[in-house]
Formats: sequence, structure tokens, C-alpha cells
Amino acid sequence: MNRYKSTFIIALVMAALLLLVSCVAKAPTPEMGLASTQPFERLVARFLTVNGPADFHNPVKVAIPTTSLTATPGVMVVNSGVGVAQEWRNAAGTPMAAVNADGSAVFAGSITSAGAVNGGGVLGASFAVAPTTVATNTPVFYTNMPTAAAGNAQEWRRANTPEASINYDGAGIFDGVTTTGGVVSSGGMLKHTGPTPATTATPAAYFNNAADVNDNAVFAKDGTAYLTFRNGGAIVATGDTTIGGALAVTGAQDFTGATNLQGAVTAASAIITGTLTTGIDGTAGDVTFYSDTAGDTFLWDQSEEALILTGTAGQVALSVADGNLSVTDDTSINTLTAAGAADIQGALTAASAVVTGTTTLTGATTAADDITITGLANGDNAGARAQFIGLPRIKLVGLGQGTNPGSQTIALIDATPTGEWVEADAGTNLALTADTSYYRDVTNSVKLTFTDVVTDDGAVGTISEVDLTDMESIGFWIYSTVSLTSGDFAITLDSDATDPSYNVPAVTANTWTWVEMDISACNTNCAATTGVKFLATAQGGLAHAAASVYLDAGYVWDAADEEALGVAIQRDGVLSVINTESGATLVEWTDWLAHEESGVDFIVWITDQSTADAIALVAY
Repeated sequence: MNRYKSTFIIALVMAALLLLVSCVAKAPTPEMGLASTQPFERLVARFLTVNGPADFHNPVKVAIPTTSLTATPGVMVVNSGVGVAQEWRNAAGTPMAAVNADGSAVFAGSITSAGAVNGGGVLGASFAVAPTTVATNTPVFYTNMPTAAAGNAQEWRRANTPEASINYDGAGIFDGVTTTGGVVSSGGMLKHTGPTPATTATPAAYFNNAADVNDNAVFAKDGTAYLTFRNGGAIVATGDTTIGGALAVTGAQDFTGATNLQGAVTAASAIITGTLTTGIDGTAGDVTFYSDTAGDTFLWDQSEEALILTGTAGQVALSVADGNLSVTDDTSINTLTAAGAADIQGALTAASAVVTGTTTLTGATTAADDITITGLANGDNAGARAQFIGLPRIKLVGLGQGTNPGSQTIALIDATPTGEWVEADAGTNLALTADTSYYRDVTNSVKLTFTDVVTDDGAVGTISEVDLTDMESIGFWIYSTVSLTSGDFAITLDSDATDPSYNVPAVTANTWTWVEMDISACNTNCAATTGVKFLATAQGGLAHAAASVYLDAGYVWDAADEEALGVAIQRDGVLSVINTESGATLVEWTDWLAHEESGVDFIVWITDQSTADAIALVAY
């Protein structure tokens, strides 16, 4: 080989070596941001650019940039955007992981990351092979946090706004609708935040089953169901149930255990096979049962502590078809009808009572109307009689010889008050009439109709001048449409001296009441009395506005003309007064009047009974 030829060969070899070095690595330069003193191995591993496939038989080390997603990646693969950009294989050549050209990643095995995993696309279950059973120890997706960790183990965001998260303690928070086609198992509390208005079409929890599925939702403990929501809307509760709010049920419900309903309950139909308790001892509410007729109710009124039946007039409100109705305390009944025997063990107050069988009363009985014993159902055949069995509270009272009151028992209000009483004030707030609807004696009473009760307004009755100095009492019957307190009205005697006044006692509204005033201290002030006034006081003017007051059977008398009956009689308890000398029956309001007061009562002679020995039959 000549000298030129050898030189050419050597030059060709050197050029080939230089070309090889330039393909493997670039020498460090200041433009690369690296010091020229760094090991070449690191430089090659960090700044290796390969335009085709590269095989490495030893580990390749890559210096990761300080911040992820910066413009300087650790490994950068650039391709045409088709197929797999990067792939990892095992020793057998089987692909184990790959990053596609569109950025999606496929992993055949588990993924373990000590830092954050950011995915701009869908992070799906295809990352791993799903376990055969949901409850196995091999989850589809697994996040492991340190023991002392707090906050969210996993979070899903939209536009960087958290929409759902799994906390480190296992709690799940979902801000939107959660839809699942399978079983949802929760070892902790499962909370749903309902829509803002409770009546919107978006419920807090929604269960939608196929038509052939029996149960929509089942709540169980240790595998035993205690509350089931059926597909047709029925609710089955086999244990204790507590509902703190209102419950509205449109279908039939069956509660077999204890049920605590603390709010209002509306149910079309309900079957309760256990004990029904409403309210709490000492704290309860009303219980109302409605009927098909508006206004007809069966009510337990907790504030009144009363059971109230409101029915339709003329119809039976309470009917006991069989068995006994036992009343062991005092009873007040408007209308009582008993087709069989009646056994009342307490006091009975009845406005109307019809009992067609035997009636046994072991307590006091008060009737607001007549008590009538009619014939037997067999027409009193074969000597049968309807009988009152027991001792009636009536007696004969010997009155002894009567007195001659002369001019001492004087009628102030008689059966013909028209023209005898006039208005005390000519104003327009009072109208004075003789009334034939409300009265106690014969047919008339004096009616005072107040549109407004004004002080010193009322009625004035005119009488012939009389000396009342030795009289003791004024009494009359009064009926008022409002309750009167003692002193709302007063009786004033019109005389030529000082006119004495006496307060009218208290009167219960809408009932006739006998009142008496002691005038024994009248003395010379009553020597020439020509009238009597019934006037409203300042107290009455303040207490009352519109009212109607009726006055009847008013008298003034002397205590010498009273005959003691020895007992406190019932209202209208003087049944008869007989002159034993002549056998004549003496007439009430003509020959005598009953003076009813607290304690022992009296009759007062109106006509001369000085020659008569009289007896009285009284009820007490």
C-alpha cells in the first residue's frame, strides 16, 4: 500500500468514529444549562435524542424536571399522532403498559404512585382487570394514604370545581345526582342533601325499579329487614319506627312494630297491629277523626282534657251495639238514649234522656228537664207497672198559722208591667218593652235592651206611695244575656229623702236567677217611697256594651211574713201549699212566693193567711 492510500484509509476511519460519537451524544454546552463537569453518562441519559427505535439493555436514568407539566419533560416522545407513542414490555416481550398518541394510558397491572396522578381524559376501570366479586380484596382502583392522613383520598373535578370526593375515612360526597345500577354498600352514614324546595321534582333520593321487582328500598340490620319500601308504594315496618316530621300516606300501610310519629300524619288507610299511643305523658296534641259530613268529628281535645263527639242533629253520635257502657264519674249529657239497661255510677246531668230499659243510678242525678216514666213496652199488660224505685227527696213541711201581710208584701213587677215601667234616660242606647218570650211569672217580663250599657241608665217602676221603714227585703227574678258581677247594676228606692241604693248580686248568663237585697237599714229614708229604679252603675258601664236584661216577679216584704221551710229546696222546689183548714190549694204568686236563698229557704205570704194552718210539699 502506498503512503497516500494508507493516509486515506486512516482519515476515513477517523471520520466514521466522529460520526458515531455525534450520533450517540452531544457534548455539554452552556446553552444546555448544564455544567461541563457533569458525568457524561448522566448527560447522555438526559439529552438523548433518537429518531428511530432504541433498545437499551441496561437501566436508563432520566432526570425528572422540578415541576411536572413544564416545558422540559423527562422523556419526550414525538410521533405522527397515530398508534402508541410509548410502550413498556416485560422480558417475554409482552406489552405491560402503553401511552397512546392521544395521551390515554393503558396499564395491564397495578399502578402505584407516591405523588399526584393527573389525567386530562377519562380515568376508567380499563386501567386494571376488574375483580370477579365486588367485595374481594382486589379493587378495580386502589388509593392508599398514610394512617395520619386527612382530607380527600380521591377527588373528581369539573372545570377545577370539586363534584365528588372520597374522604380518607371512607365517606363519599357527591354534589350531583348519583345513579347506580347495582348494590350500594355503606359501612357508615349515607347522607343525601335534598333539593332546596321540598316540593320540587328532584328528590334527594330516587329509586327506580322494574315493574316486576317487589321492593324499591330495604333497610336492614345484620341481614334482617326492618323497613321496606315496596314497589307499589306500600311501607312495611317490622321494627320500631320513629318519624319526626309530618307523614303523608296515600296508600294502605301496615306497621307491625312500635311506631313513633312526632309530626302530623295523613293516611288514606292504615293498619296498626301494635299499641297506638299519641303524644307523650304530660305533652300531647289533639286527635281528630273526621266523617263524611263536614263538621262532624270525633275529637280528643288535649287542652280541655275532653272527648268530644260532634254529630248531625237528629242522628246517633254514639252507639254501643253490644256490651255495656260504663260511666264511673259525673256525666253531663245533652241527649241520652239507651235501648237497654243503663248503669250510671257517677252523678248524671242530662238535658234529655230516654231509657227504654231499667236504669240504675248509683250517683247523684241532675236533670235539666222533666223526668218522665212511661208505660212498659208490653202496654202494662197483666198488672205490670213502670215504677220509680227508691226514696224521692220530697217532704211535707208544716207551716203553722199564716200571717196577714196587709200592705207589707208589695208587688214591684207583676204580670202586667206595660205602662208601669219606663226608661230612666230618654237616650237611644236602651229600649224598654214587655216581653212574652222570657218570663217567670204568668206571661210577661220587663225587658231592657241595651245597645250600650251606660252609667245611671235603666228602668224606673212607679208604685203608690208606701212606707218601707219596717221592711226587710226586696227580691225578684232576673235573666241576662251576659254574666253580671255583683254591683254592675243596682236597685235604688225613689223617696222624698235620700234615695238608698243596693247592689244587685252576681248573675250567670242565660239563666233565670232569684236575687234578694236586704233593705232593713232603710229607716226614715224609705218613709215615702214612690218608685223603684233598676240602674247601671259606673262599674257596669265599663264592663258591658250590648246586653239584654229581663226582670220579673219583684216584691218587697217584711220578715214577719216569712215562713221557714226547714230545708234548702231545689229550684222551684215548693210543689204545693195547702190550707188544711179549708183544704184549698194556695196559688203561687197570688197567695205566696218562694224566697230561695243560701241555706234554709222560706215562703212569703202575699194574701191574708192568718186564719189558716198550712202545709207545704217540697223537694230538696
